[in-house]
Amino acid sequence: MEFTSITSTHLFFFIFLLFQQPFCASSVQFISNHTVIFEDDTPRLLTYGSPVSIFPFFEGLSIKNSAKAITLKIWMPHNCTGDVKILLYNPIRNVRIISQYRGGNKVNVFNGTTFVPTGFTSPIPPLVSSYVFAIDQVVPLLRPEGILNSLATSNPNGEWEIYFEDSAEGFDGYVNKVVLTIQGKKTALLVVTLRKKKEKKIENNVY
Repeated sequence: MEFTSITSTHLFFFIFLLFQQPFCASSVQFISNHTVIFEDDTPRLLTYGSPVSIFPFFEGLSIKNSAKAITLKIWMPHNCTGDVKILLYNPIRNVRIISQYRGGNKVNVFNGTTFVPTGFTSPIPPLVSSYVFAIDQVVPLLRPEGILNSLATSNPNGEWEIYFEDSAEGFDGYVNKVVLTIQGKKTALLVVTLRKKKEKKIENNVY
């Protein structure tokens, strides 16, 4: 029986191939006040012509669930934040605008930003559409352009979508992490899957 020795070249090639595969890490948490938290920290390149979609899939949520709050936290370093549109779809494809080309030419201002509904915190954070982005610095708390809580007034079960689109050439970024939180009634079961899908056109019901 012959044994093939593993050289440093073989080892290097194996490690190289390993790191060509994307690392997918997502999780779901339940906490005592029945908050459901979806988290995904798979880095994804965000560049012109290549939108990024992340698909939480919920099952077993109460059909009568009326969310007290839906919040979305994103880590999106980008060299020109105002090039990017961010949307949130619920399972029946109603969509709310998180940010539509806000941030101007500032760098990394959404790299750790939480978008919250009105009344979620005090004092009330500014609207992303009216906030003045004066410096290259993360804005920790903003209100989105659309009313997020209304997305959970229908059946919240099924596939949601967090959508990022870079609409201008010249500057790139990443979607490094997202955390989608739904605060509502106690849930019986929640599972999450991630699936690759082609770019979708924006449908009706944009608010």
